[in-house]
Amino acid sequence: MNISKWLCLLLCPLLLTACENSLTVTDKAKNSGGGGTTTPGSSLSFAGIDSMYLPVAHAEGKFVPRDEQTLRALHSAGQIVLRYGAPDAAKQPPVMAPGVAYPDNPNGSLGDIAGVCDESGRVCGLMPHPERHLDVTQHPRWTRRPLSAAGDGLRVFRNAVGYFR
Repeated sequence: MNISKWLCLLLCPLLLTACENSLTVTDKAKNSGGGGTTTPGSSLSFAGIDSMYLPVAHAEGKFVPRDEQTLRALHSAGQIVLRYGAPDAAKQPPVMAPGVAYPDNPNGSLGDIAGVCDESGRVCGLMPHPERHLDVTQHPRWTRRPLSAAGDGLRVFRNAVGYFR
C-alpha cells in the first residue's frame, strides 16, 4: 500500500466527522447530461452575472448540508454562490428540500444549491460544469437561439482571471 492510500485511510474518517456538507448520488442516480439555469450569488467568479446556463454531467452532486442550522449559516455568510432555478426563486432563503423540480434542479440538491464557496469567496465548489459551455455551440439549443460572443461558462473563468490581474 502506498503512502497516499495509507494517509487517506487514516485521515478520511477524521475529515468526515468534521464535515458539515456532502455531495451524494443524485435523485435520478444517473448522468443527466443536461443543464439548467443557475443564479449566482456573491463570489468573484460570478461577479456581474445574473443567470447562466451551465451543463451538468454527473451521477453524484446532490448537495446535502448537515442540518438546517448549517444551511442558514451558509446563506447568512453569503457562501451559497450558485443555485438552480430562476433568479427570483434563488433570492429566497434556501430550505432543507429541493425548491425546484427536475430538470431545473438536475440532481435534487437541497436548497437548490449548485455551488458554495469558502469565506473568502475565492475557492468555489460547484456541480454544474462551466468548462462545458465555453463556446456558444456547446449549448444544446445553440442553433435555435440568438448567438452570443461566448458560452455562459466562459464568464466564470474570465472573472477569475480578471481578479488575479
